[in-house]
Amino acid sequence: MDDAIREIERACERDARDGASRLKLAQALVRAGRRREALERLDLATMPDEHFDAGRKLADELWLPELRSLEVVRTIPCPRALDVVIDETGTIGAFTETPGSMTSFLSLDDGAVRHRVKTRSVHGAAGRIFFEDSEERLGCVAVEKDGIAVRVGDSFSRTTPHQHFGILSVSPQGDLVAVSTPQGMSVLEWPGLAATFEHQPPVGNDQCSYRVFVDWTARCIVAAMEDRFEPISFEGRTLASFESDQWGSGSLGRGIFWDGTAVRELSSGRRLGLGLPHAHSWRMSLSSDDRGIRVALEGNGLRCEIDRRSWALAKKPSSSALAGVPRELHYDASIAWHAHADVFTSNVGAGRFELRTLAGEPIVRFADLSRPVGWFDGGHALAVMRDGGASTARLEIWRGRV
Repeated sequence: MDDAIREIERACERDARDGASRLKLAQALVRAGRRREALERLDLATMPDEHFDAGRKLADELWLPELRSLEVVRTIPCPRALDVVIDETGTIGAFTETPGSMTSFLSLDDGAVRHRVKTRSVHGAAGRIFFEDSEERLGCVAVEKDGIAVRVGDSFSRTTPHQHFGILSVSPQGDLVAVSTPQGMSVLEWPGLAATFEHQPPVGNDQCSYRVFVDWTARCIVAAMEDRFEPISFEGRTLASFESDQWGSGSLGRGIFWDGTAVRELSSGRRLGLGLPHAHSWRMSLSSDDRGIRVALEGNGLRCEIDRRSWALAKKPSSSALAGVPRELHYDASIAWHAHADVFTSNVGAGRFELRTLAGEPIVRFADLSRPVGWFDGGHALAVMRDGGASTARLEIWRGRV
């Protein structure tokens, strides 16, 4: 079996666009009991079009049994918290009691509190959790060779007195941090804090209307100003310019921007309508296959597929799926899509949460007083906060048996 796998691997190395060999490799890895590696080697985002449907089908066949078999494998006592951030490796957790209050940073290996500070915002990355403290300092709790370390930078107020500083976003690798500044925004290296990119809105632009969205995979920002949106690369080049008066907008990653009931290609500004009836309270997500735009709507989901080359809809929601969409949707911050499989967690009422498929089928029902707070480990693990009453709680780590 190992010799057969190595032979297929060599075929993939000779031609990275050989989708047939990549499918054979993934199937051989599954037969060898290496399911996780099979999923990693499929890499649907770069799969040739003619093999995409077969690759998507195989990925679903691997993901769905694992997700259906999720169960609690570990429980960690923790503070009760409104906001919980888990780093991608599942080593550190940040528990914030209420916005702007104390945050406890725990080792998820032993439950020990490694740092406690009053924070304004907290952002997770791979092996790192960044925070802005009450003194406008940028800090980081990180996994290092000798254990978990805490680093805190100088206060930004020393150079910009009485002005606000804030973290906008953190790169998935945790090596870059986007921050707002009195002049606009900057992308800083960590830990050196050297600015690698800066942007200032034009003179005369209403500062209240200036917003910035960061797309780390496309290495650009989208500056939302009074009269237009401008995607700008980290090299300082304006990629496009477009108007948008939609209520909902934001970065989906991989060079795609959510614009109401449409998406835009940041490199060109091209707009693509998704055939959705109205823009209120959509919760959009881009699947890791780089083609699926997922939308959750009160217990059900829709998936649109886009052709990145022609910037057209390859698959759109059926009329029967759209027929059940209510005219009035309520924004649901509890919705969290899985990065790879088309499933999402949602509050189904009375504080009860479920993991659901696109068709609305519940595949996991969580206990009362439990709420999912985030996927990690490449989507193979889910953190669930379970309220214990008074000031006690526990964090449950869920993994599939498959």
